[in-house]
Amino acid sequence: MQTYAAKIWHLRLKPGKELIASHTLFRLLSLCNKDKSLFPALKTVIISMPSGFISQDTDFQSLNSVFLAITSPSLSALSITDITFSTEDFATSVLTAASVDCIEINQITLQGHLTIKSLEIIPQFLQLRNINLRLFNCVLPSAVLLQLGSALVHLKSINLSLDDSTFDTTTIPTTVVAPTNFNGLESMELKGSSVEIARFLGIVRPNQGTSPLQAIRLNFPSHWNTGGQEAVAVCIQECGRISPSSLRLLQMRGGRGLTLARGSLSPLAHCEKLETLDIRDVTVSLVDDDIQDICAAGRWNTLQTLRLPNSPDGQAPSLFSIRQLSDSCSNLHTLSISSDFRLCEYQVLQEAILDPFNDNNLQSLTILDVLTVERAVVMPNTMMLAIAVSRFLEHHFRRLVSMEYAGSRSNEWWTGVRTNMIQYRNIRAEMISITSQDQEGTTSN
Repeated sequence: MQTYAAKIWHLRLKPGKELIASHTLFRLLSLCNKDKSLFPALKTVIISMPSGFISQDTDFQSLNSVFLAITSPSLSALSITDITFSTEDFATSVLTAASVDCIEINQITLQGHLTIKSLEIIPQFLQLRNINLRLFNCVLPSAVLLQLGSALVHLKSINLSLDDSTFDTTTIPTTVVAPTNFNGLESMELKGSSVEIARFLGIVRPNQGTSPLQAIRLNFPSHWNTGGQEAVAVCIQECGRISPSSLRLLQMRGGRGLTLARGSLSPLAHCEKLETLDIRDVTVSLVDDDIQDICAAGRWNTLQTLRLPNSPDGQAPSLFSIRQLSDSCSNLHTLSISSDFRLCEYQVLQEAILDPFNDNNLQSLTILDVLTVERAVVMPNTMMLAIAVSRFLEHHFRRLVSMEYAGSRSNEWWTGVRTNMIQYRNIRAEMISITSQDQEGTTSN
C-alpha cells in the first residue's frame, strides 16, 4: 500500500453509490508515512460535487475520504467542479481544510454556484499563482476580488467566467481598499457580460511602474451581451488604463451586432509594448483621421499583429490608412482591416505611386468587407480603379506574401486586383534583374 500510494500524483474524486468507510481509510492511513498523508506525492486533486453528491441518505462520516485525500503537503492544484446550492457547504469545508493542510497549493479551480462563504477562503492560499473561477448565477462581492488582489502577491493569472453572474459594487469596506492591487498579475482571461467585465476591470489597479501584466483576453458571448457598445468601449478603455507600459496582447471576442463608435480604440494608442491587438465580431467605426491620431502617438512601434473587425459604410478607412499603419508601426507584419476602395480616386492613387517607397515589414494583409446597414458587401467595380489599387499595393507593400479579401462572397473585382498586382511584381523583378546585369556589364568594361 505504501509503495502504491507514494506513486499517485493525480486523483479524481467522483460521486458514487458507495464511498469507502471512514475506519477503512484511517486504517490505511496508519499504514502510511508519519506525516499522516494518505498520498504523500499527490500533486492534483479534482473533485466533482453535483447535486447527487450529497443527499439525505449520505453518511457524512464516509466523506472523510475527500479530506484524507487532500491532506497532502505536496498538493499544488485543487479543482472543485459542479458546485450547487446543496454542495457548496461541503466545498467550503474542503477549501478550509486545504488552506490549513496544503500550504503549497498554487492553482485553484472552482466551478458552479458560489457565494461569499466559499470565495472568501481563497485569499488564505497565499502561494496561489493561478485562479480559475467559473460562476453560475452568482452575485460576486467586489470586496472579495479586492482581497484577492491585495493578499495574493504571487498571483500571476486569473481566468474568470461569469455565467449570468454579477458583481456587487455597492458595499466595499474601506479596510480592503488599497492604492494598488493585483501587482504581480501577468494575464487575465475574462468571459461574460460586457457590463460585469467592465466592473471587474474597473477595480483592477496594478502598480503602473512595475506591473508585469502582459495579456488580456475578453469574451462577450452573445447571450450575455446586455451592456451594448458603451460597455464594450469601457472595457477597451480600462485595458488601456490598467497596463499601458506592459500590455503586449489584447484579444477581444464577442459583441456581434454591436458597432463601436469612433475613438473607441484611442485608449490603446499609448500601450507602448503592444505586440498583438486582435478584435473580432463587433463592428468598429474607424476612419483615416482616427488611425492618423493613433499613429501620431508613436507608441505602436512594437506592434506585430493587428486584426480589426469590419467597419460600417461611411465609417471605414481607406487604403492610405493601411500605408500609414505599416509605415508608422515598423514591426507590423500581419494586418486585417476594412478598407473602402471608393474613398481612393484613380488619380490620387496614381500620384501616390510616385511617392518614395518607405520600406515596411507588412507580410500578410487581409481586407474585410465594408458593411451597410443590411450588412451587405460594398465594393467598387471599375477596371481603372482596380489597376490603380493593384499598382498602389505593389509599390508600397513589397514584402507581402499573403493578400486576401475576407468577404462574404467571392469578388471578381478583387481577383483582378490580385492578378494585376502579381503581374506588376513580376515586371518589377525583371526590371531589377536587367538593371543589375547592366551595372555588372558596365563595371566589367
